[in-house]
Amino acid sequence: MNAPARKPMASDWQQAALQPRSIAVIGASENPHKIGGRPIAYLQRFGYRGRVYPINPNRDEIQGHRAYSSIASLPEAPDLAIIAVPGMAAVQAVEACAAKGVSIGVIMTSGFGEIGAEGRAAQDRMVDTARAADMRLVGPNTQGIANFSLGAVASFATMFNEVPPQDGPIGIVSQSGAMSVVPYALLRERGIGVRHSHATGNESDLTVADFALAVAQDPDIKLLLLYMEAILDPDMLIEAARVARERDLPIIAVKAGRSAAGQAAASSHTGALATEDRVIDAFFEQQGIWRAPDVRALCNAAELYLKGWRPRTHRLVAISNSGASCVMAADLAETNGLSLPRFEAATAEKLKSALPDFASCSPTCCRSWQKAMPPMCTSSRCRSPAPATTRPPSPATRPPSCARPARPSPSPSRKPRSPTSSAPKAFPHSSTTATPLQPLGNWPRMPN
Repeated sequence: MNAPARKPMASDWQQAALQPRSIAVIGASENPHKIGGRPIAYLQRFGYRGRVYPINPNRDEIQGHRAYSSIASLPEAPDLAIIAVPGMAAVQAVEACAAKGVSIGVIMTSGFGEIGAEGRAAQDRMVDTARAADMRLVGPNTQGIANFSLGAVASFATMFNEVPPQDGPIGIVSQSGAMSVVPYALLRERGIGVRHSHATGNESDLTVADFALAVAQDPDIKLLLLYMEAILDPDMLIEAARVARERDLPIIAVKAGRSAAGQAAASSHTGALATEDRVIDAFFEQQGIWRAPDVRALCNAAELYLKGWRPRTHRLVAISNSGASCVMAADLAETNGLSLPRFEAATAEKLKSALPDFASCSPTCCRSWQKAMPPMCTSSRCRSPAPATTRPPSPATRPPSCARPARPSPSPSRKPRSPTSSAPKAFPHSSTTATPLQPLGNWPRMPN
């Protein structure tokens, strides 16, 4: 292997990954729906202003760009190379990129460390080749990385077709490709913009922690969301958390693989190694990272964090129109080490003067709004409010329009139906008759 044209410094990969000046696509396709074609289409659609180099020996032009036969034939060493060729061709592509002096390779190819010993050996070979040339790797088995502020979308995620991106204050870093775009979509549906969406795949080299540190240094990021199946570099994550604390940047993380079944699934998904879950909880708490139970909770919490609210103590009060909500709030408070202190006498008096007599002024302050509202007339012909009272209206106080007709007395000539009668009865609005239910097997027939 020839010596690389240039050897980037250790920190150069962050610039090359998040703000690449040039991008090569190895395995480029004219078809924008193929893995090798979608990144080129995204780069054009989302306004990337850098240089794009499609690599395909069978074409002279791809999606309006001049195509090149190999990475070696490029006029410069690109900052970033997308590797979208199968199997051992990906290993050879890494070798060619290292020889050219590429700063970072994004390996979309799967079938390496996540499938067993043979795949891991090939993966290790790629890493050794890259490290010898001071080149960094994302993946393999990655969906890609994206910085929407620059249109630098080196990803084949279909979600960006379905939900158009918008730059915003959130960075997402995920070991899983799907979990790099599901939070993105949920947040975009709420009108919240996302700047970074990075998937690290098998993490043969760069990890979630590496990208967390890089994104945490973006001054426009106000919230960092992480998804992990393993923590391969805890020291780097500690450094990322330190930088985030200095910036007052909250970090929320979902760490999957709590159960034995989940850990086994993570191993087959990205080759992740299991760690005892209580150790993860303690680690996150120590570093000031809030652990969300799932992705939906991650996105729900994001809206709260973006508002900038910061509690000064661990004390709280629950205010609700439902007693059940207050009970569940009290349970959650105790589970999470929060206190529900009793009100001072002056506070309790002010609350009592503002609330109805039936409201509770315990620390879980529950006001029943339904009781304070006038009851509705239950007539099928009217839904107007009844007179303002805390009790159901009597017939004498009902509005005239809601007067209920008196129930007719039974006809003297009508004979009551015998309780033992089992004759079929016709269904209303139907000419068919109902057939009595038959007993199942030896089950006893229920009495009429």
